[in-house]
Amino acid sequence: MNWKIEIFQNNRVLHKVNNVVNLAKRPFSIIVKIPKPLTVMLNVFEDDTNFQRVSPGFNLDLKKNGYLIHPFVKGMGFAEDYFNKDETLILEKKGHHSLFYMDEHKHRWSEVNITNTGFVFKRKVSKIKIGGEIVPIENISKPRMYFLFLVKIIEGNFVSSDELMKLIFKFS
Repeated sequence: MNWKIEIFQNNRVLHKVNNVVNLAKRPFSIIVKIPKPLTVMLNVFEDDTNFQRVSPGFNLDLKKNGYLIHPFVKGMGFAEDYFNKDETLILEKKGHHSLFYMDEHKHRWSEVNITNTGFVFKRKVSKIKIGGEIVPIENISKPRMYFLFLVKIIEGNFVSSDELMKLIFKFS
């Protein structure tokens, strides 16, 4: 199954070069194009810890000292309202946004379009929650953020290359 992520800012899709997206410190949107309405799990963090940890072949049941050691642990999704009204992403090492679509009345996307090839989900971002404080994107001090997207397509606990996308956002 093919799915695609685009980053939209200033009325245009931004180009990715080696999985790096250069953005201004201004609101942007994450656009996911996917044939079926599967849940997109998203972890955003300020360093590449989770990038290094979660790669194709990673076992989602892997434990260290009895604890699961990745941001996509079941039950560790952030509590969020429907429709992404506050346009906030959470910067957190241990947890994830669980961006689902159940129907037009129950989803965590800013916008949903259903096309003849599948679904186009849009998540607007104008604020970042860092350590309990919500900061407008224009005021963030982080020069980069690491975005880890996981869509479980294949049954089982191992991550395949078709299920995982990694992007580095560099802010200027």
